[in-house]
Amino acid sequence: MQSETADFEVDELCTYVKNKKKKVWIWIVYHRQTKQIVAFQMGDRSAKTCQKLWRKLQAMGIRGKLHTDLWKAYATIFPPQQHVPHDQRGETNHIERSSEAGFHDWFGKLTPLPNPIVICS
Repeated sequence: MQSETADFEVDELCTYVKNKKKKVWIWIVYHRQTKQIVAFQMGDRSAKTCQKLWRKLQAMGIRGKLHTDLWKAYATIFPPQQHVPHDQRGETNHIERSSEAGFHDWFGKLTPLPNPIVICS
């Protein structure tokens, strides 16, 4: 995972627990080659939360390419030599598909909660 040639997809997902007015954003980092979620960060959709995620990636020694959508926090926080923004979904296809098709199942297994997690629409 520490390879400089590794590719990762990064995306943020809106969810809530119990109350739709209390949204939580889950930022996910997906390793393209191993197809594993390697890191996540919960918070809001700000650069501050993105910074927390970036610190985790640094601590893990991740130096590969970080493929994202055009959300401004990524460009603010991720180093330009690693950040690869895309204006089309094709380059973040795996993480987008995971988010839509069953991320709540993965997250539910990772962190058991007393209330159901629902993806924001």
